[in-house]
Amino acid sequence: MIAEPCHPRRLTGATTTLVGFSDNRLLSTTLDCTRPAAPIVTYSYRDTFQNLLRRSASFISPSVDPDEISEQLYSNLRAALDRVDPLDPPPLGYATVDCKLLGNEG
Repeated sequence: MIAEPCHPRRLTGATTTLVGFSDNRLLSTTLDCTRPAAPIVTYSYRDTFQNLLRRSASFISPSVDPDEISEQLYSNLRAALDRVDPLDPPPLGYATVDCKLLGNEG
């Protein structure tokens, strides 16, 4: 049961739909209300990523050997990606715990 005042009506176009897997019905309606739009926030890592690559060894002084170029490029790309968007979590023991109650023993 839905109870609402007559004026102003907030719910319009109420319909019910028989749900095939039970004896219940689904109630659908349109809620007429306004709310402020969510602020738009954009993040761009493209400039940072490009700057990291432009300062890398594979861009400044590439190797002559094709095998070394591919290894150097992979290494520089991985380093730039790890800095902009790291895939690996920090290693265990990265944060130190100071436990004064146990006297730093356990």
